[in-house]
Amino acid sequence: MIRIGNFELSRPPEIFQIHKGLFFIAGSLPNYDDARHLQEVVHSNTQLDFQHGETQTRVLVGDTKFISDPIWGERYELLLYEYKPIHLTRRKISTGEVENIGERTVSPRFRINVEEGNWKDSLPLWETLEYEVKLRVDLSENIESFKLLFEDQFPADRRRHDFSRWTNSPELSVEVLLGYLEQGDLLPVFKGEATRISHGIFASGNWVKLEGKGELRERTQESVYLIEEGVNLIAGRLERTEHGILMARIKTLLLPDLRPRDSVDVCSKNLGIEKAQIAEVDSVTHIFKLSGPFTKFSFVL
Repeated sequence: MIRIGNFELSRPPEIFQIHKGLFFIAGSLPNYDDARHLQEVVHSNTQLDFQHGETQTRVLVGDTKFISDPIWGERYELLLYEYKPIHLTRRKISTGEVENIGERTVSPRFRINVEEGNWKDSLPLWETLEYEVKLRVDLSENIESFKLLFEDQFPADRRRHDFSRWTNSPELSVEVLLGYLEQGDLLPVFKGEATRISHGIFASGNWVKLEGKGELRERTQESVYLIEEGVNLIAGRLERTEHGILMARIKTLLLPDLRPRDSVDVCSKNLGIEKAQIAEVDSVTHIFKLSGPFTKFSFVL
């Protein structure tokens, strides 16, 4: 028996591979209703139990492909990644209470809201992840800036988005929001004006590129993250600036509420920080890509 979530595959997959926690499955389903049910399961973007024989593994859904073929019927291809629990704690400044939110960082999301005059528009267009996105938000002492490349993946013209209104607008206001499905409402990480817009059409859909700038918005920090080597610190390095200042540069999980001048607890032997110490964040960069979102930040060591 092979089961994904609450969906049992009635036909054995034609391809089944396991390699370093990655599962690739391809096969066919007897009818469209089964195909739609499977799509609903894998597009839920939650942790799923994947059962193969006597083995059961918690997985996350990667790439998916569904094809209606006149000969082969309802075809599917799935990439499933073995889920490894994430440990990320934050300390509430007002009470000192510490909570682990690692289990609430499984399903990252983004949204772009644009506005000009009396009309508004948003990306992404649909709930399913049928698009490519490369989003970068940079936050420094006084300035916010962002860059976005968004590509539709809908071959049908009726589902493509018309970006002509965007490109013809003399003043386009842009708001960028980031967050996790498990944590509720997304958080605004950028708000300002678009300074450059371009768009076009390719075989499988439309694309749009935006760049913009705004003033850094003040807000009161409520919680302090703990970034630990071997736990949630993806990469770290030291760099001496042209003024002789030693800077630490950290790459970690997506932290959508992290901003310059925030405090962060950091522990990294490779950076010479044997025990967790408080660091004041100098600059922040949020990266959102379907291959994996993350946050980079720097501080004076």
